[in-house]
Amino acid sequence: MRKSDISNLIFIVSSIFSFIILWGFPDLDISLFGIRWHRNFIFHSIIIPFILYKLLLSKKEKILSFLSNGIIFGAAISIGVHLIIDVFQPKNVHFIIVSTLVRKTLIDDNIWLGLNGILGLLIAKKVNDARVENVKDIKRKSKIE
Repeated sequence: MRKSDISNLIFIVSSIFSFIILWGFPDLDISLFGIRWHRNFIFHSIIIPFILYKLLLSKKEKILSFLSNGIIFGAAISIGVHLIIDVFQPKNVHFIIVSTLVRKTLIDDNIWLGLNGILGLLIAKKVNDARVENVKDIKRKSKIE
């Protein structure tokens, strides 16, 4: 098995694992705060994948970066898709002190969920682009050696 195949396998397995583990993350606020405070703005945002992106993305070690890229990719896709689905399920997002920014409407809530969902997909695309470049580098280096 070539090094690029191993790297891709690491990426795929870690992406699937991260996706499954973090799919329910936005709904964790129900367990912590109760159903009344479901859709807490922190839990229903892309903050976790963004923090993972900033902390884990490393260009130093290619194989390790495939693991961290897979974790970030899975998290961003999982939470991003979850938030986009939530746009179509009417309920307020609970911001810091108020339950909604615009009373008697879900406009602000749907904008929040939709933008965060799209940002999640954009983070996933950026991570995948970095992975593709890493695979190309590995293949170039293996041809030289």
